[in-house]
Amino acid sequence: MPPTLIACSDPLNNSAVHSVEAFGPVSCLMPYDGIEQAIELAKMGKGSLVGSLITKSPDIARQVILESAAYHGRMLILDAECAKESTGHGSPLASLVHGGPGRAGGGEELGGVRAIKHYMQRTAIQGSPSSIMAITNQYCKGAKTTQDRVHPFRKYFDELAIGESLTTHRRTVTEADIVNFGCLSGDHFYAHFDEIAAKDSFFLKSAWLTVIL
Repeated sequence: MPPTLIACSDPLNNSAVHSVEAFGPVSCLMPYDGIEQAIELAKMGKGSLVGSLITKSPDIARQVILESAAYHGRMLILDAECAKESTGHGSPLASLVHGGPGRAGGGEELGGVRAIKHYMQRTAIQGSPSSIMAITNQYCKGAKTTQDRVHPFRKYFDELAIGESLTTHRRTVTEADIVNFGCLSGDHFYAHFDEIAAKDSFFLKSAWLTVIL
């Protein structure tokens, strides 16, 4: 079907334009008089996968989103700052819900990671941390741990047990440790070493460091 553009001169009183879902390269122009009327039209579809709003006004964006977001699975707000890097109106990403309420996807449609979950049976398991750890074969915070006389570094990987722990002598990490780690790893990133520069950067206003021992 070729790209088709149609118009509806009276969208507030014409139910077909809101109830007939024409997939494909089909668009329908609907005039509105004011923001409130535009919001009303956005709600009349009874559930939309994605809604796009093109505006340079933060106040209009806030009003439209707060009053119509519940009728859409995802809302795309386009302005001059993000238009060039936008993924587009209908581009589902793994971190985004792609599917609206009602007849449009039942709240979630196939898109990203959520698509996989539609084909999997999921069961919640309730129990003690130790029981959950034994069932899932993954350590669960609060589960009982074990210690062996053999140091874990002297074991092969398949000899390690889930929940096996090693308590070492306490040690205070000093600035010298951070500098030595940076020299060893080559990591001299300013956010790790310059506290003033880190506070002025786009990172969180606190210095952070990840150390692997």
